[in-house]
Amino acid sequence: MAKGCAPGRMPGDGMKYLVLVWAGLWRKPARTVLTSMSVVSAFLLYGALSGTMVSFDRWLGQITGDVTVLWTASRVDRSAGLPIGILPAIERIPGVLAVDIQQGFNSYFQDPKNGVGVETIDVARRIKYPRPFFTVSDGALEAMRRVRTGAIVGAELMEKYGWKVGDRVPLTSGVIRKDRSNVWVFDIVGTFDVTGTQARADQMWVNYDYFDEARAFGKGTVGGVISVIADPSQATRIAAEIDRRFANSPNETLTRSLGDMIRAEIDQITDIKLIIDVVLSAVLFTLLFVTGNTMMQSTVDRIPEFAVLKTYGFSDALIAALVLVESAALCLISALIGIAVAATVLFPLIGAAFRIGTLPMDASVVVTGVGIAVALACVIALPPLWRLGRLNVVDALAGR
Repeated sequence: MAKGCAPGRMPGDGMKYLVLVWAGLWRKPARTVLTSMSVVSAFLLYGALSGTMVSFDRWLGQITGDVTVLWTASRVDRSAGLPIGILPAIERIPGVLAVDIQQGFNSYFQDPKNGVGVETIDVARRIKYPRPFFTVSDGALEAMRRVRTGAIVGAELMEKYGWKVGDRVPLTSGVIRKDRSNVWVFDIVGTFDVTGTQARADQMWVNYDYFDEARAFGKGTVGGVISVIADPSQATRIAAEIDRRFANSPNETLTRSLGDMIRAEIDQITDIKLIIDVVLSAVLFTLLFVTGNTMMQSTVDRIPEFAVLKTYGFSDALIAALVLVESAALCLISALIGIAVAATVLFPLIGAAFRIGTLPMDASVVVTGVGIAVALACVIALPPLWRLGRLNVVDALAGR
C-alpha cells in the first residue's frame, strides 16, 4: 500500500502503482488467463482476416500497377470471350503501349489432385510485353516460337514433379480437343521464375496458336485482352475509347483496370469484405460482454480493498486511473499477442492459400487493432468506475 501519500498525489515512485495494477490483474489467475485467452483469440481472428484483406489490396496494386494495366472482356457474356481479331484495333488507340491475350485453362498431371494451371500466350506479343515479376530462361520464348507444342514451365512446377527441359508432359483437362481427346501433350522448352513475392511460378505457358487450332470449341477467341498504357492518368479515357470502338457491335466490351476486374470477379462470388466486417463485429461485440463482466466482477470482489485505498488518501481520480490502466493492460497485452501470432503464423498461411505470397502484415492493421483494444478497455472500465464512484467507505469496510 502507498502509506502516507497525500490525497490525490502520487507518491513519486510510479512502480508502486504498477504493483497495485499487477496484483489486481492476478488476484484470480484463472479468471485473468481465460479472459486474456478470449481477447487473444478475438484479435488473432482480427489480425488474420483484416490483414489478409489489406495485403490483398496492396498485392493487386503491385501486380497491376493499379491503373497502368487495363483489362478488356466481353460486356455481354464473359464466358463467351472476345475474338482475337480485336487486338490490332486496341493497339492503335493512342496511349496503348502493348496488348496481350488472357486465355487459360485448368488441367492435372497424372492425378486430379495434381492440378496444373495453363496459360496460353501469343509468343510474339509476350516478347514485346514481358510480364512483370517474371524472369524467363534464355531462349525459352524463341524456342516456343519454333516448337508449336512448346511449353515454358514455372520453377515450382518443375521442382514439384521433377520435370526438366526436353521432357514431354501429358496433361488432362476439361477442354476437349477436336480429335475428342482431353489429353494435351506439351514439350518443355524452358522455365520461368518470379522476381518477388507478388506471384508464384506454379503455372505453365503454352502457345495460343497451337491451343486454338487443336481445341474443339471457342476457336479464335480469348478470355480477355490486357492493355499496357503509357500514362496512368489517361486510364479512364483509354478504357472509354476501347469500349467506344466496339459499341453496338457483336463484340461489345467492358474495360477496367486489372485490379478492379479481379475485385469485381471476387465480389461476384461473395462480398468478402462485408462478411469479414460482420464476423469481426460479432466477435468484438461478444468480447465486450465477456471482458466487461470480468472487470466488473473483479471490481466487486475488491470493494473493501478500494475502500482501504481511499482511507490511505487515494483520490477517486487516482483509483479510476488504476482501474483504467488495469483494463488497458488486460486488453492491450492480449490484443498485441493475438495480432503478433496472426502476423507470424496464420497470416503467412492465408497468404499462401490465396497465392498472394508472404507479404508482411500492414502497419495500419496493427495501429487499428491497438485503437480497438484501447476503445474496448475504456468501455469495459465504465461499469466498474460507475460502481466505485458511488463507493461509501464506511459501508464497504463494514461489508455492507
